[in-house]
Amino acid sequence: MTPERTAPRRRDAAAVDALANALHMVETAQRQLRTRIAQDVGMNTTDLTVISLVGDLGRITPKLLAAEISMGTGAVTAVIDRLVVAGLLGRVPNPRDRRSVFLELTDTGRAKLARVAADYRAAAEVALRASPGLGSEETAEDIARAAIAMTAHTMDGPDAAGTA
Repeated sequence: MTPERTAPRRRDAAAVDALANALHMVETAQRQLRTRIAQDVGMNTTDLTVISLVGDLGRITPKLLAAEISMGTGAVTAVIDRLVVAGLLGRVPNPRDRRSVFLELTDTGRAKLARVAADYRAAAEVALRASPGLGSEETAEDIARAAIAMTAHTMDGPDAAGTA
């Protein structure tokens, strides 16, 4: 999926302001949801972020994890140690570099992440009841495309998302 939309839409200041406000509201709701989900599964939001990221990627080195979540290597080591002791993450040898390891979810970590996914689905169902128009495939694709464009903008600057 690319950030470009197949059908052009009107872009004016009022539309940008309305979307910026809606995005802020979604971000606030998302932050509150993540906090509640983390508490429900017995972890903090940093730990939830780590197991979600490892679950998304399949495996990652501690160094890349630290960079991905904007944490120092010492701090991320403490998080990793805590998640390993809790049985949620495992360290496996890196076949390309014997000095390095990969982090992977354990079966317990995958089960915990499945519970998190179920909580997100429940929140999505609530959102769809409140705003049924969000249920169209086109709207879901628009939201995903917007997320891709915003990520590109964040990582690479405004030109990466096709906007100037």
